[in-house]
Amino acid sequence: MSSFSVIIDTQALVYLTRLGHTHDIWTILPNLFHEILVPIEIETEFIKGANKEPERLALVDEIDRGLFIKKCTSYDSGTLLLLQSTPKVDAGEAEAAAQQMSVNTDFIWSDDKPFRAAVERLNPDIKIYNSLHIIALLDVHGFIENYPLLIKDLHLVRPIKQASFKHCYKEVCRHLGYKISENEVHAKTDLKAMGII
Repeated sequence: MSSFSVIIDTQALVYLTRLGHTHDIWTILPNLFHEILVPIEIETEFIKGANKEPERLALVDEIDRGLFIKKCTSYDSGTLLLLQSTPKVDAGEAEAAAQQMSVNTDFIWSDDKPFRAAVERLNPDIKIYNSLHIIALLDVHGFIENYPLLIKDLHLVRPIKQASFKHCYKEVCRHLGYKISENEVHAKTDLKAMGII
């Protein structure tokens, strides 16, 4: 069974918090990850939204406890300096990539496309997964009980495009070395059949 370590970005934390209203996501994730690392700047950005979403504070408490989801303070200073001056990369994202270069997690979890493009230019070996990749990972490993409902609820907090979802599902299977047919991928990512679009 795969057990990954990951550095997470602010928007992914926001999506997780919102999904937590209807899904016990924090019970599911430890099946897939042995740790989720949160850069200090990412936590700071996340806390700023607690005035409008006070439920974020419960997750901040978990980060501070440092058991499964925890702060990460180790980073590669050269990468940090380079990305801090890169357009469309914010301070938290720069720190996430710099920490990836230092602690070498399996991937960064970010839904920010410009950030992903910037990191790929800097170091194409750094793998960045978005929330659709994570759902695919959870599904491939059999950890999601009600897959259509989770996809539907994720679509409410993070609109899903069919082509992007299909690409992410195939990419996860390819990275894991799993063979999956086009028909199987279509069945897993068919938003219309799930009543989403």
